[in-house]
Amino acid sequence: MPINQRVETSTFFALDTSVSISIYDQLNNVDEILNNTKELVSKFENKLSKTIKNSDIYNINNKNDGDYIEISLDTAFIFKLAKEFYELSNNKFDISIGRLVDYWTILRNNNLKPDENEIIRLIKTSHRMDYELYFNDGKMNDFDSMYNGIIIDGMNNYIEEIDNIKKNYDYKYYIKVANDNQSYDLGAIAKGYIADYIKYYLKENGVNSAIINLGGNVLCIGDKYGKDFVVGIKKPFYENEILTKVSVKDTSVTTSGIYERFIKYDNDERVYHHIIDNNTGYPTNYDLLSATIVTPLSIFGDTISTICILNNRDDLDLVFDKIKSKYSIDFDTIFIDKEYSIIS
Repeated sequence: MPINQRVETSTFFALDTSVSISIYDQLNNVDEILNNTKELVSKFENKLSKTIKNSDIYNINNKNDGDYIEISLDTAFIFKLAKEFYELSNNKFDISIGRLVDYWTILRNNNLKPDENEIIRLIKTSHRMDYELYFNDGKMNDFDSMYNGIIIDGMNNYIEEIDNIKKNYDYKYYIKVANDNQSYDLGAIAKGYIADYIKYYLKENGVNSAIINLGGNVLCIGDKYGKDFVVGIKKPFYENEILTKVSVKDTSVTTSGIYERFIKYDNDERVYHHIIDNNTGYPTNYDLLSATIVTPLSIFGDTISTICILNNRDDLDLVFDKIKSKYSIDFDTIFIDKEYSIIS
């Protein structure tokens, strides 16, 4: 490390993972910035966690009577974007499979085998994304007009647009979910949104060099003392082994894989992991162990890396084309297959 340069790091547990924020700038108020960042993560967790009582997602999942449920602008935006990704991903990216996700979590935690009849029952509560979004500025409006205003110039400044709305307008936001026992889980999109918001907050407070790590969602601000950040990509199923590395600056590196949370059964080579196919009710069983997305916005990395695991690789080129066309973005992919070959 060059003389007179230091890194200040805050590490804590949140979002069901280890969170690390490292700032490389020499700022007099760096401790204050890091403390505020930790509070920001906590605020988002209290909105977006499905297990924290009276969070937006908890209320959606537990107080659904077919009527309007008040939510935050953050939640409304995420739900709108999630519905778009559902349509772009061959209807695979599905945040409405909360009950299936919970069921497989119970199986993993208790070393239990799945019950086919229970899975069939749970599938019926999922994969419809059956909700509508609204905002109230004195009268109830469809949220689409708000959303389209946020991304009218593209997604690059979407957090800034959301923050400006929060500061300048006292609107209320609502979701109306069909009263049919659905349950929502934002595990494949929320960390990307939070990472983008943290980056926006840090840059607004004078940070030009930092790295944000939300349990594998890595987002870099600027570079590191004039050089690229180097981010390692793990060898799946090997605890401390790096298979390859990428050099990046001012961009995100996000990996989804089948090797973090899984269970295996006797006489069955299949890995039963945490990324669930909404049609079969079972974890996906394609040929990728992990998918890494390198792209400027973490919310894209989060969602697209999951979409890669949810789809057969032969279908991904068409999915990628639709996503790139819809959002005018580009991204690089790094796949690791079951033979541990690196495909990029």
